[in-house]
Amino acid sequence: TYYKNDGKTINYLYEYDKDTGNKVKEIHYPTKAMVFFINEYDKNTGIQVKETIYQDDGESIKFVIEYDKDTGKKIKETIYKIDGKTIDKIIRY
Repeated sequence: TYYKNDGKTINYLYEYDKDTGNKVKEIHYPTKAMVFFINEYDKNTGIQVKETIYQDDGESIKFVIEYDKDTGKKIKETIYKIDGKTIDKIIRY
């Protein structure tokens, strides 16, 4: 866990797999009450498998990018409407 200069407010939070020691999740909090993004990683390879970006409210999803767990290549992008729930479009790579 990394804190902002005040020493109290979380800036980044990292989670690690207890067996492999690999990072499995990274959460960035630009302000105290909101999430900017969440990155998820394969516990065995450590390769990023998913990225979720939130809208300015820190709750509604803006888009989700999925990556191949073996190669790390982008395989799918899901873009949401302003409500953060309704899918606007899906792009497959």
